[in-house]
Amino acid sequence: MRALFRETFRYELRDLSRLDGIAELTGPLVMDRPRGIGFCGMTSRVDIAGSEAMHDAFALELNLPL
Repeated sequence: MRALFRETFRYELRDLSRLDGIAELTGPLVMDRPRGIGFCGMTSRVDIAGSEAMHDAFALELNLPL
């Protein structure tokens, strides 16, 4: 998967696992890419530090932890 995103789609990969916080990407974050907004459902799968890490990694303009 990493090779697909790096080589085919030319995305820069960022490893959030080394940062403080919990940031599972399989559901808590819903992005409105055209507007640069992230809606992040705060659960046991993500905390504020993880939400902020995803905000930075995806270069969002606004991140709304809900």
